[in-house]
Amino acid sequence: MEIRHKIWLEKFGERVYRSGLNELFGMIGRGQSLQAAAKKLKISYRTVWGEIRTSEKRLGIDLVDIDPHKRKMRLTNEAIMLLKMFNDMETEILPILKKTEKKFSFLKKKGRCK
Repeated sequence: MEIRHKIWLEKFGERVYRSGLNELFGMIGRGQSLQAAAKKLKISYRTVWGEIRTSEKRLGIDLVDIDPHKRKMRLTNEAIMLLKMFNDMETEILPILKKTEKKFSFLKKKGRCK
């Protein structure tokens, strides 16, 4: 038995940040291009770029800066802080879920459920 979870942040009922965007920002923060990160995540460049822009609009802050001369994207300080806080939250939640998962061990049965 495993507990699965998905966490996202909302503002006024609209999603502004999710684990997929967090993973993307982690890759950008490590120096990968948006295109390379999107390819690795198997998401189109247009989709991830649109999600970044939507999040920026809903949050009212810039999450990425683009240097037009170097054609390079970097995370803003706010995006770096958001990335860290989201990662910290995941780090705190996972042990709780693992501990709770053990409480469901009585549901383990041999074979598949019918």
